[in-house]
Amino acid sequence: MNVWTCNLCHPKIVTSPCYGDAMRLLAEWRQDDKVDAGLGNGVLSESEDVTCATNSRNILFRGLEQLSNDLKSYYDTGDLTTKIEWGPFEDLSHYLVLAMIRKKYMESFESGSIHHMKLTAKLSIHGIAKRPAMALVASTEVSFQNGSFPELSLRWNVQAKNDEYKKNCHNDEENLELKSSYPEYLAILKISCNTAFLNNSNELVSKGGNDGDVVILNRCMHITPPPNLPFTYNLEDLIWAPRMFPNDLENAKAEIDSIMERQLESLGNGEDPFYPRDNAMTRRGFGLELETVQMHPDYESECFTHAQQFVAAVQNARKAHIGRLIDNKADTSMINIAMKMWDHLSQFTVSHDLYVENNAPPSRVELYQRIQKHISSSGENGIDLRALDNLIFGGRVKMPLYLLEQCNVVTPESIPISQASPEYKSPVPPNELYHVFPPPPDGRDHADSSIRLLLNGVLKNPEARTKNGNSIIVPLVSDIGQSATSIHVHVNVTNEKAWPRQQHCLSPYDDSDLHATNSLLCVIFGWIVFDRVTSTFAMPNMIRDRSLAPMYASGPEFVWMEHSWDQGKFVVVPDKDRGGEVNDMKPYNLPEWFRHVFDSYRKHALGRQNCCNINSSAREEKKEEASRSPCPMPIFDETSNLFLQVFNHEIISNTISRWNSLNLMSLKQYGTLEFRRMHATLNADFVSAWTWFCVGFVEKFSNSNMFEKFLYPFVSINSNGGISINEFGEADSWRVGLERLANAQNHATIEDLIEIMDDKSSPIVPTNTISILLGKK
Repeated sequence: MNVWTCNLCHPKIVTSPCYGDAMRLLAEWRQDDKVDAGLGNGVLSESEDVTCATNSRNILFRGLEQLSNDLKSYYDTGDLTTKIEWGPFEDLSHYLVLAMIRKKYMESFESGSIHHMKLTAKLSIHGIAKRPAMALVASTEVSFQNGSFPELSLRWNVQAKNDEYKKNCHNDEENLELKSSYPEYLAILKISCNTAFLNNSNELVSKGGNDGDVVILNRCMHITPPPNLPFTYNLEDLIWAPRMFPNDLENAKAEIDSIMERQLESLGNGEDPFYPRDNAMTRRGFGLELETVQMHPDYESECFTHAQQFVAAVQNARKAHIGRLIDNKADTSMINIAMKMWDHLSQFTVSHDLYVENNAPPSRVELYQRIQKHISSSGENGIDLRALDNLIFGGRVKMPLYLLEQCNVVTPESIPISQASPEYKSPVPPNELYHVFPPPPDGRDHADSSIRLLLNGVLKNPEARTKNGNSIIVPLVSDIGQSATSIHVHVNVTNEKAWPRQQHCLSPYDDSDLHATNSLLCVIFGWIVFDRVTSTFAMPNMIRDRSLAPMYASGPEFVWMEHSWDQGKFVVVPDKDRGGEVNDMKPYNLPEWFRHVFDSYRKHALGRQNCCNINSSAREEKKEEASRSPCPMPIFDETSNLFLQVFNHEIISNTISRWNSLNLMSLKQYGTLEFRRMHATLNADFVSAWTWFCVGFVEKFSNSNMFEKFLYPFVSINSNGGISINEFGEADSWRVGLERLANAQNHATIEDLIEIMDDKSSPIVPTNTISILLGKK
């Protein structure tokens, strides 16, 4: 990356208020004293009393007054302001831009003299991720005057101008809510130059394209509007505690019975879900990781780790279920099926992720208020309020004591500052979860059953709990305004021990090597194209999370160290001695990784061409000569293999790393693609739908019929692995391929994705998968 392509260099595109400003309300509460917390002189008036009855809007507006008047205005009007920060005039990036102008336009006409040179900057805003994609929302244009950088600012509105959207836009009295026309927008800064020369005949000649302008800098920045507050969610999807929700025991029993019926149905069809036949149907294996927050293990039940507590919970649920079967005089075969079902669930493991933590203090208060309102309306009795308070308010970031007192916490001084972060992981190959294809319309296969048994049959089952354990929460917002817990799905692509139980042949210059590389890379490029679209499935706190960052084809827009409300403020200064190159730009450096991929394909294509030029007899002679050697060496070394070159672990680590919405570093360790960007939830329907989507995405985009649209145009090869030639008789450069990828990403829409994944003629996911992910069902 260099000064002309790095979004972290000046000139920078900045939008206010930003996505992070809203996230800050859910994450940061100054703890110095009551004045800093926005509570006036420290004395709470009756109207300011933070009680259970106080609605979330009041809590949020206290922080709002401290943070941004622009944010309050945004929720009233939908207006955002995007401007250009040029930085100091002496900044190196400006010097390089001007130097490029002189080199490109002054020296190109050595025999002439400059008559005039006009430099123009245009800022435009476009809607993306839904149709019509890249629709122009607003734009403005200024010219450079007197050698100084002009003020370039644009105020625009996220609401559509047509009546269809306007009638759905509202600002609810109880919430900070606004209907945005697009889930995301793209700001583009385009600096162009129109230079006129006087030639030797004293004729005026313009240097430019059809419109007389040549673009010398084209920079973009993705804009996520501030999310509506508080977040919309079902309480039972985030937290579970004994006696908190009505009929939870009956629901757990019904779920277990339903899973049993499906197991019996599978056996009736001649298919054992626990010991499937190799060629019975198409399968793809995957692993599931669910992050949670709980209190420390139940020592009174002799559970000293959460792994032990989980084993005890499974045993409790199993004992209760088998007991019911015996009471109902079930036959031996049915009891054996039940034992297999619980045995498979026992293969789940529990580890701990130190990055996982409880909600930030403001989000704890907001959740607590919802819970109190739920308890009051449902009339539930017998809830252990002290244990519930410890679960909600505990955590590494300590709650201010006065907030706990005002929330009527039973014993505020005893709230723990340490909690545990159990992460539930599905079995590893060869006992991994798998989805079957074509998918059953209702999505109820073996993996779906395991997910439902884990969540509804154990984690949310009163019969499974140990004496003092099993209350569970999946927090939303961390203290830096990003995700607190998430779901990761590892989809198998190269592990021969996992379904589809196939080993990729990696022979150099072999069609199987090319096809394996094409299939996997098509999945990755497909994900990059739809990266901004798939983010709409997740809660707003996931959209710009640093640990599961967007894969912007145009390059990184923030760095690891920034909180959500500081993203984009970090300024990168390019290296003058290296011609404006940016040093050590990682992670998230997708353009650099793409360049490596493109170069690998180009070298491989040339190698295939040279290999084909060697006649077959010569190749046989070399093979025979090598076999007679006392120390036989392979004809081709590792560098000849396209798959190993493209997915070189060290290069992935040094460019994009693992902290992306799609992690490629898991290829080496597990043979999987890790889909990282999804909020944690206790909703089995949603978890199952997300695993179906991830596995189905790999299954769909690894198919060769997707190569024409999602592979060949970007790496500039043809179906035979040869180099594609453009209309000028030349091979395209890597920059052309990257530009195509960025353009495809900016034009991708949710409607496009639905047409691909929800194709009724050739279904790749169950019927309601997309609807569930979009929250419509």
